[in-house]
Amino acid sequence: MTPVSVVCTGCGTTNLVLPEQVGRVVVCHHCRGEYVAQVATLDPGEPERPLLAGGIFVSHCHDPRDMEVVRGLVAHLRRRGYSVYVDFNTLRGGDSLLRTIAQCIKVSRKFVVVLSGAALKSRWVQTEIEWALIREIRDRMDFIIPFIIDDAGLSGFQEDVRLASKLAVVDLTETCRAGFDRLGEALPAPPAPDETRAPLPEALTSADEEALDGAELRAQATVAFREGRVEESLEMARRAEDAARASGEEVTQIAQALTAQARPLRRMGRFAEALDLYQQSLRVYEERGDHLGRAHTLLGIASIRVERGELDEAARAFTQAAEVFASHGENLWAARAFLNLSQVRERHGQVAEAEAAATRAVEFARRSNLPPEIKAANKRLGSIERRNRRK
Repeated sequence: MTPVSVVCTGCGTTNLVLPEQVGRVVVCHHCRGEYVAQVATLDPGEPERPLLAGGIFVSHCHDPRDMEVVRGLVAHLRRRGYSVYVDFNTLRGGDSLLRTIAQCIKVSRKFVVVLSGAALKSRWVQTEIEWALIREIRDRMDFIIPFIIDDAGLSGFQEDVRLASKLAVVDLTETCRAGFDRLGEALPAPPAPDETRAPLPEALTSADEEALDGAELRAQATVAFREGRVEESLEMARRAEDAARASGEEVTQIAQALTAQARPLRRMGRFAEALDLYQQSLRVYEERGDHLGRAHTLLGIASIRVERGELDEAARAFTQAAEVFASHGENLWAARAFLNLSQVRERHGQVAEAEAAATRAVEFARRSNLPPEIKAANKRLGSIERRNRRK
């Protein structure tokens, strides 16, 4: 029996239930609260549209404020001539929602993810992001555009090593209307009215199904980690690694699963195990020539070195990471890496080197006008200056 999608009225998470459960009290798989399962209706005034390849996929959670923005965004894109995949008025009752979403992402021209504090807690949104990242790796394309609508979404974007390097649209206003126009400039031109478009594939391939299972597990690991459920995060990440190895997925997916295990292990104080996993991940990125993946992994290694008091090794790792970020124009991560390097140098009594690193942190933060990083780096320079005066 085909499940249908319903939305939890407590947390806004989409759930799958059996048809006979509609109208009954059910338990949300995310917040564990009870609610009455009701099938979401189509957006008023929007007809059912045939699912054709080549549209724009909009990923979002069902928080009321997010939904208000999403409805405006979808209407804006459709007025400009785009076909839009969005789960409140594209996917119909009776669809196996996750598989249909995966099919849409597989044939989309671009993937727009509406990022907010609520979206960061949604396993569903995180699964869609994971699947979109797989598409990017497989097809070697620039596919994902983050659309950031609140401060928590901006912080989450900056902390996600896989998203923070992407060109994002940020609009923290109530309606995000200006952001809609900026997003339109980042999208490819809409298709011509007479352009022939293929129908959506009828089913995922067996390889897609296996990869999607791994994406779900990585999503669960990420959300559990953000919510402080570290044991559960570790278990989901281990299962994601097993799934990636069994399916023969890209080694990058294995590396990401290794990193996902290292994060909860580090939080649990199991530094030796976390360091070993980071180093395994580092070797994968080095073999693939993935410089940014290598640099982000070096940050994890450096942080563990600091916690173990291995300051020389930490400084080397921070330096290597900072130089890679700098050479690739990743100003946010370059500023953060140099700031961490400055702290390590000062702790090691290398004051001149600490000052030089803090100065470079200010330089890269100013290049992209990053107020929090500028403030932190200037504060570090002030601390070093006061220390010099006391000598």
